[in-house]
Amino acid sequence: MILALALVVLVSCSALLPAPASLAPRGLERAFTIDRSNAPALIASGEGRLVSLRLRNSGAVEWGADGQFSYAWAGSEGSTKGDVVPLPSSVAPGTSVDLIVPVVAPLATGSYTLRWSLSDAAGDFQAQGADAALGVEVRAPDARATWSNIQQPAHFYADVTAAVTVSITNAGTVSWPAKSAGAIGLSYHWRDASGRLAVWDGQRTPLDGDLDPGDSATLTLRVAAPAAVGRYVLELDVVREGLGWFGGGPRVGVDVAAPSYAAVLSVLKAPARVTVGQPVDIRLSLKNAGTAPLPDAGARRARVSYHVTDSQARTTLWNGPRTEIGKAVGPGETVELAAVARAPEQPGRYKLTFELVQEGVTWFTQRGSPYLDVFVEVIAVDFKAHFSSTDANKTMATGLTYTVRPTIVNVGASTWPKSGFDPVRVGAHWLDASGAPVVWDAAHVDLPKDVGPQESLTLPIEVTAPDRAGAYTLVVDMVQDGIGWFAEKGTLPAKLPIAVAPPTFRAAIAGALPARVQSGAVTSVTLTVRNDGPFAWPIDGDHPVHLAHHWRDAAGNLLVWDGFRTDLPHEIQPGETVQLPVWFFAPGRSGPYVLEIDVVQEDITWFAERGSASLRANVTVTP
Repeated sequence: MILALALVVLVSCSALLPAPASLAPRGLERAFTIDRSNAPALIASGEGRLVSLRLRNSGAVEWGADGQFSYAWAGSEGSTKGDVVPLPSSVAPGTSVDLIVPVVAPLATGSYTLRWSLSDAAGDFQAQGADAALGVEVRAPDARATWSNIQQPAHFYADVTAAVTVSITNAGTVSWPAKSAGAIGLSYHWRDASGRLAVWDGQRTPLDGDLDPGDSATLTLRVAAPAAVGRYVLELDVVREGLGWFGGGPRVGVDVAAPSYAAVLSVLKAPARVTVGQPVDIRLSLKNAGTAPLPDAGARRARVSYHVTDSQARTTLWNGPRTEIGKAVGPGETVELAAVARAPEQPGRYKLTFELVQEGVTWFTQRGSPYLDVFVEVIAVDFKAHFSSTDANKTMATGLTYTVRPTIVNVGASTWPKSGFDPVRVGAHWLDASGAPVVWDAAHVDLPKDVGPQESLTLPIEVTAPDRAGAYTLVVDMVQDGIGWFAEKGTLPAKLPIAVAPPTFRAAIAGALPARVQSGAVTSVTLTVRNDGPFAWPIDGDHPVHLAHHWRDAAGNLLVWDGFRTDLPHEIQPGETVQLPVWFFAPGRSGPYVLEIDVVQEDITWFAERGSASLRANVTVTP
């Protein structure tokens, strides 16, 4: 309804100066004048309008911020008050405020006076002159509509909803409200061949928005055919809820036939083994092999269900959960469905028999449609893992991210699902020296694929060291979403003692830098680099370590700071030495320069800024 519209309030101050209070005529202490308004002189009964007004304080007293503007309809049957719009702020004498007021016309037709009023905690403001009242004619929407471009399906089927597209024009003199009381919509009636009424209250199709006189709209009606076959007349109509029908809509002769329902189900994806009580990830293809659309709405819509039979041919479940089709499926059309299915609570070999059911009518196999059998082995939950090895830094710097590479073997009887309802992942915790959790869900990573029994995989997982130095334990474990960690079911997780300390940046760089290079040239030189710090240098993650260069002029002034990055060949452990080509580019102008080669940990620091020695040389750049 229009009453639910948000109230939009815009404030504008005019340049009028207020008259001194001592000079204001008696009775004008509190008064307003409407300088501008788009209030209608003709409106449809029940119609909602947004009326814009400019309200000027024409009295001598400021309106407080608690002021409220409202309206009322005064007619032969009395007065009806409407919604209240608060003032956005105080309004000084002589200044104006712009308001947008949602106005809803009375349902009863007739001549009315639309009166505006303003009040606050101190009392009522009295309007001056006739600008606070407006004569308005409230009329019922004329029962006149023009129909065109009627498109109906080639066949109607008993008790099946079909789509009928029409264009309709408001041929009256007032708007058709789409919302609020007395809203107008499209509907239909069914009459039999002799003209007797078969269905009066058809399904409603609302307007997309208010339809002004002369305007048209194209709408698609959902039309439910009668339940019995035969010859009928479909009569389209316009209805004003609670007030009446327009009548006189177009009539179309229709043969309603018995629907021929048939469906073919096939498997797109289904697991061979599932764990007890868990959802089963099954995807089906549904083809409408009948001559009528599958009923997709109402209490008797078609849905997919299944029966469960155990290895002894005993039915353990007949009415399985339903899977909604979700859309109209015409003859010959095919849709894909994610079946709603759950494994039985006991281990064993089972058969899930899928078919369509029309609620309250019949299963489709009784109409000749084939059923679909899906065989699954249901096993007890037996998720167990063995961590054969875990590659990780034994010392980590506070707050930095490292890659840990556990090798994990599935030693249980169940396949670890990569996706689906309850996927399995690799996760990690940080424990302090006392064994108390510091960060419980420190990291997690998805499996690359389903991992079957006795399969193994090595999976990198990124972990960030705690922010405080100390002795910690990094616990790497498997976790099933929504179920729990494997350690809770007997798996021994990987437990890695990690020393976490403030970062130390020490490197030794050795080698001969060239004495002369050509301007603008890109050159490499082979250098030897040793990690003299207590931490390994990571090559990936958020803060990898690289070699890079700076250029300074002969006076030592910095010219180039962020030079080329040279990747390390692998993670460099404390005390390890590597030899690698380091690339740099020469300045574009000739002259004497200083070339510096340093180690940098990205987004952390250059090592020379933390006390490490860079490699420096005087270099002449030639033309």
